[in-house]
Amino acid sequence: MKLLIVEKTIEAQTDCVRRIEAFNRSDVEILDLKTKLVLDKDYKEHIRFADVVILGSGLADYAIQIVRTIRSEAPWVH
Repeated sequence: MKLLIVEKTIEAQTDCVRRIEAFNRSDVEILDLKTKLVLDKDYKEHIRFADVVILGSGLADYAIQIVRTIRSEAPWVH
């Protein structure tokens, strides 16, 4: 499963990485998790490669616009 994590700052991305690294290693392998971290300005060029997009809390109201874009350009993404 390909995860795309969109966050506003590198510091917030670092927090996301720590959470993912805390996952049980065997769970990550079973799910075949592949993670890509991008800043909010760069997400459009990566959504077509994602299965799941996680929007960070730092995006605030901009997250709504990102969801609308994802739904129109990559409706298969969850």
